Amino acid sequence: MMTSKLRERGARMVADTKARTGRRRRPLPVRPSPEAWKEIRHDQRLTAGQLRALQVAVEHAITDIEQHEADRARKPDRAAFAKSAARIEKA
Repeated sequence: MMTSKLRERGARMVADTKARTGRRRRPLPVRPSPEAWKEIRHDQRLTAGQLRALQVAVEHAITDIEQHEADRARKPDRAAFAKSAARIEKA
């Protein structure tokens, strides 16, 4: 029940963002809090070494995603690029 409400809310947010900007915005990943790491360690019964390896892997993944999103944000919108290329072609 709660999941469907969250899914609807997320779909509305994406649609609103797309309507305003013309681009679909992806939410950036959130780094787990220290309390969340404690819960993960307890729930999954991880050793200290396993927890540290997981933390490093998650940190690297989040950093890679943020870098990828930053690179995408710097690139011009494909539709705008195609429109300007068509204008140049006509000239």
